[in-house]
Amino acid sequence: MRRDATVSWATGMARRLLLSWLMAICALVASSHSMAQNCFDGATVMLRKQINDRWVLRGHGLVGYGIGDVDYLATELNVGAGYNLSSEAMLAVFTRASYADYRNLDNKDVELSVIESISWRRASGLFFGFYFEQRRLIYRPDGYAKSMSCCGGAIGFQRTWERTGITGRMACHVICNMKSPNTQAEFVQRLKVPFAVSKKIGDHLAVGANYTFSALGRRQPYIADCAKLNTFVVSVEFDL
Repeated sequence: MRRDATVSWATGMARRLLLSWLMAICALVASSHSMAQNCFDGATVMLRKQINDRWVLRGHGLVGYGIGDVDYLATELNVGAGYNLSSEAMLAVFTRASYADYRNLDNKDVELSVIESISWRRASGLFFGFYFEQRRLIYRPDGYAKSMSCCGGAIGFQRTWERTGITGRMACHVICNMKSPNTQAEFVQRLKVPFAVSKKIGDHLAVGANYTFSALGRRQPYIADCAKLNTFVVSVEFDL
């Protein structure tokens, strides 16, 4: 009886903490808009298909609006696959296409990327990984294109409360240049700190929200990715 009471108290506390966390994220987003900082607000739909014990297919689409020196509408499509090396390790390859249409300008930029990664997830909730990215930048109407490459590392923690279906996640990402189109670019391209919370609804659906603050690399703005950017994204995830 005492154990059930303890579990109930802990679950209630977890709910309150996650609710406070989500409210804090919303407050950060609101304050970033009020201070006229760089902001990007969007929505994403994610699809996941487990083929067998080893292979999983993933894809997601994003649409959002960026506010900064020049406002813009952006869309993004990611498609890829992951291969489970073991119960803890996964290899993955993704392709990504991003498009930005700038308000009151003729500029319409395109970014095409290939991303290879390896990651590990522990039973404790700790996860970490590394990735390499090759990106092609196409600028219109200027009519020229450039290539760049970078590598990155991430470490974080994820916790799922099975009783409520709520998952909380926090991480830190460091991205470094291997080849930059900007000769004045710093070695560290970007530092990102994302926080996320999601709620499982049934066996195949989850909804959530993600806030990310990005720092460093002020000379390297990309689509929905620049220094001092506050990103807020709501998500819907489907397991097919």
